[in-house]
Amino acid sequence: MVVIRTNFNGNPNLGVYAIATDKYVLVRFDLYQKTLDKLKETFKVPVLKTKIAESPIIGIFAVGNSNGILVPYFTLDSEIKMLKEELDIIVERVPSKMTALGNIILTNDKGAIAHPGLERKAIKVIEDVLDVEVVCGKIYRLPLVGSMSVATNKGAIVHPMASDEELEWMNSVLKVPVDIGTVNHGSPFVGAGMIANSYGAATGLLTTGPELLRIERALEI
Repeated sequence: MVVIRTNFNGNPNLGVYAIATDKYVLVRFDLYQKTLDKLKETFKVPVLKTKIAESPIIGIFAVGNSNGILVPYFTLDSEIKMLKEELDIIVERVPSKMTALGNIILTNDKGAIAHPGLERKAIKVIEDVLDVEVVCGKIYRLPLVGSMSVATNKGAIVHPMASDEELEWMNSVLKVPVDIGTVNHGSPFVGAGMIANSYGAATGLLTTGPELLRIERALEI
């Protein structure tokens, strides 16, 4: 179990271009092979290069756990078919005008936190596909819970300004210990700067030693 530092084609915001779970990792379609090999070794699960709506920003548009993958309504049929065939997993469009699902949903295999403005029908799809209870709420008064946090089945790390009450609330929903931290030399949006599962994590090259230690502790890596 390890935390690696890398960039995706020169960009340190790994969470913008990928998602990681205990069953699979999805990354941008044009990722360099050397980086892809590092991810396979770190995460211990299949790593699949793909697009969402013909875009490389996988981590903005998609979100998932070991049970399924959620994508926005404009995702191509061919992209959904490929994900289903390659990973043998449920893939479903979310019926919502909110399309940056990776920014507004935080999940592991035990629970999920979502943007308070998501429609009731969208919440139902999220619960059915991810097979978890969905609780709506904000962190540090912001609804971008996915870009502000990273959660695995062992721990979670969140925006450094989250209150103790918010940490307790997140713990009750995700059913894992939750701690604060940053990534990429002080960025509070840890969900945009890194990806993680129960076996390892990857952060941008700008991430400092103290930040890595905090991430390792929070995620029990």
